[in-house]
Amino acid sequence: MNYLAHLFLAAGHKELTIGNFIADQVKGSRYKAYPYAIAQGIVMHRSTDYFSDTHPFYLKSVHRLTAEHG
Repeated sequence: MNYLAHLFLAAGHKELTIGNFIADQVKGSRYKAYPYAIAQGIVMHRSTDYFSDTHPFYLKSVHRLTAEHG
């Protein structure tokens, strides 16, 4: 998912925005070392990615593109 969508979903909350923005760089349970609200932004980012990456529409689109374009 793109950064703009993650930032939009943070709804202007400063710490959630920071967490959403840095989430791809924070591996495993290292998010626990951040202040609570930033950690929540990281968790939110991961949840959003999981939802979109496993959604049937996304999976169908990936299948179509892979079949057609390799």
